[in-house]
Amino acid sequence: MPHLTQKLIGSCYEMKYCVIPCCAYDFYSKFSKREGSLSVYRSYLNFIREVGEVCGFKVEQDILRIPSTKKVCQIGRTRTYSKEETSRIDKLRTKYLKSRPEPSLPDIPPKRSKMNHECIDTVFLPRNVQEVRNCSKQPRQLQTEVVDLVATNLIKRGDNSAGGEWNRGGKMSMKEIVGLFTKDLLVKLKNEHGGLQTLLKNHHQIFSGET
Repeated sequence: MPHLTQKLIGSCYEMKYCVIPCCAYDFYSKFSKREGSLSVYRSYLNFIREVGEVCGFKVEQDILRIPSTKKVCQIGRTRTYSKEETSRIDKLRTKYLKSRPEPSLPDIPPKRSKMNHECIDTVFLPRNVQEVRNCSKQPRQLQTEVVDLVATNLIKRGDNSAGGEWNRGGKMSMKEIVGLFTKDLLVKLKNEHGGLQTLLKNHHQIFSGET
């Protein structure tokens, strides 16, 4: 956050920042603590403060009253330099970035086989988006039809000999449940990592499975 704010300084010198450090990550990868006697969290707080100070901010720190174990907040409201010194601070920030460990980015195209610090502000390489495949993306109508059919057959097997209106339903093996559906539908569900069984587990408020 201090680094991003510093990059935007050209448009607004009065820009401020507020950050609540949580997941310990460096500019490129997972953060590795440097002070052996400190916890990872405390070492990470010191690192974030250092970044803010290198970017020319007077870093203030406070503890928030929130239900979390990581409640330390760092704020950059004032600068330690005048607006005319922006160029000098920008050079110090660039030098600091160069001192950080080189990133490891195996998926970079051949022309960018090695990312250098000069292009860090212009090159953005997003992670590959992983498609959600747990039957939750199946059409709602299809999910409802599957659930209703299984529930109806379980209720038919329920023991209601004690009388009353409540019927908790009976039991069916997965083999019996599979027999209720067409092969095409089963194949369609199978492509969703687990198939019919996964869909039923997603409705755990209705069905209870046994191993």
